[in-house]
Amino acid sequence: MSDSARAAEGIEDPRGSFEAVLRRYLEAAAADKAFQWAMLGSDSVDWAEIRAEKDEFAAVASRVIERAVRAGAVRADLTYADFPVMTCGVMSTMYFRPSGNGDWERHLLLLLEGV
Repeated sequence: MSDSARAAEGIEDPRGSFEAVLRRYLEAAAADKAFQWAMLGSDSVDWAEIRAEKDEFAAVASRVIERAVRAGAVRADLTYADFPVMTCGVMSTMYFRPSGNGDWERHLLLLLEGV
């Protein structure tokens, strides 16, 4: 995820960079039901083993979000703390409505229109 976020960080347009981080994260999750379940709150996940990776991703995604905020490309009150809220919302659509008809992508589009 961090490699994908760093690649998205290189996108010149701040809004495009933010959208790329969010979309690539969710695209990776779309094919991984275990990851979706873990992110949706499974109590069996031991996050300590991947703390460094999580911190690295958070640092890159935070920079992307902060740049988008400074540019006025997203809501002024958007922070990295909102990222898990947004992704878990869309992942719940993936997990509980796995119809393959693009429900999660529609959910993402509606979310992006709101930020």
